[in-house]
This record gives sequence, C-alpha cells and structure tokens, in this order.
Amino acid sequence: MLRSRIFSIIAIVSSSVLAEDALRKVGDFALLDQSGKHHQLGKYAEKDAAIFLSISEECSNSLDILESYTLLSKSSQGSSIVFFIIDSTYRETHLDAFNSYETIDSDLPILKDDSLLITESLGMQRVGDLVIVEPHTGNILYHGTIDSDVSKEIPGANFSLQELLRLDSEILLDTNADESNQKSLLEDQESEGCDRLLSGTHNNQESPDYVTDVAPILKERCIHCHTLGGIAP
Repeated sequence: MLRSRIFSIIAIVSSSVLAEDALRKVGDFALLDQSGKHHQLGKYAEKDAAIFLSISEECSNSLDILESYTLLSKSSQGSSIVFFIIDSTYRETHLDAFNSYETIDSDLPILKDDSLLITESLGMQRVGDLVIVEPHTGNILYHGTIDSDVSKEIPGANFSLQELLRLDSEILLDTNADESNQKSLLEDQESEGCDRLLSGTHNNQESPDYVTDVAPILKERCIHCHTLGGIAP
C-alpha cells in the first residue's frame, strides 16, 4: 500500500543537476503562514528534508498545483520530511494587503513571502518550482518542479513525485489512469500567469526605506511580542 510503505530511496536525477544543487545553500530563515504561525527552517533541524513549493495568485493553476502537492504530502506522512508551500505573490503594500490564500482550507503551511526574498534565495523562478532543503545544514538537495519525474535519496523517506501523484489520483478518482495521459500542471495551455518570472516584478524597485517601509511592518507584526511582558525577548 502506498501509505504504509517503508520508504527507501532511489535517485533518478541527472548527475549534473545534483552537482549544481550540491554547491548551493540557503541561510536560516523564518516566515509566517496563513494562520500567523511562525516557521523557522532551523527549528526543523531534526527532519531530514524540508520541501518547498512555490505558488502565486498571478497563476490560475496555483490551486490545482496546491491540491496535487497536498496529495504528495499525505502520501509521505510519518516520514522524516516536512512540507511547505510558499506564497510567492509579490505585494508592494505588505500591510493589510489582500491575500486569497489566508482563507484556503489547507492542511499545509502556506508561508507568506510578500517580498520574494526567500523565493529568490531558494532559487525559485516560476510557480510550481519545488526545492528540497536539508534543514540543519541549509544544503539544497534538489531544485526542480512539481512535474519533475524525480526520486530523492533521503534517509527514511522515498518518494517519486510523478508516481505518488499518479497513484493518489487513481485512488481518489477510482480509475487506472495511464501515467502518459496525466496532464502537466505547468504546461496547461489554458493557464494564465504561470510562466512569469517570480522575481521579475520587483527587480527594479528601489531599496526599502526604514522609516516608511520597514518600521510600520515591525510595529504591526512584532512589537506586541517584543515588549515588556511579551512572549519574545
């Protein structure tokens, strides 16, 4: 059974991709999810891998991509992997900006990256980009997309993106769908805004001003905890 299998690992990623990713690292970072919960990469150091998937309000396929990714995470429950979604929607006005993902009923944390700084640090360029990180070192183990046919060597966990998504689709739809007939989430001709570079929107923006841009955010989100009697130092 898919959900009860003991995970071992097979690597079918090209050596060139692995060599490139082996040289890359990401520093420790923290983001808030759709419910306001704080998630810091370093706090998941006991996990063998953290998987991040990019979505954006600008891509019409984001909800379908999110649904498939959720199926993937459920197939790997009980393993040493933690799954995250990154909302890579760039928003010039961070305070009180409308965020449609805050109302989505999702079992996975949807991390808000309004500035796209973490998105860029992870090397994500488009919606559907998927990055596997080793939490305690920050090493990027893999960078690809949710459509990638990849299995990855992680102690205690084995998953193939295409295999798990295909098998879960068969379970949910009660059908023996052929893998070759599976529709690529990222190549849907009817999709809109999914091929845009995630970093392109703000490359030409001026550096933020502390008084007008940074201080209001700190006051809104941080001061109630970082104060006398607060829960933070």
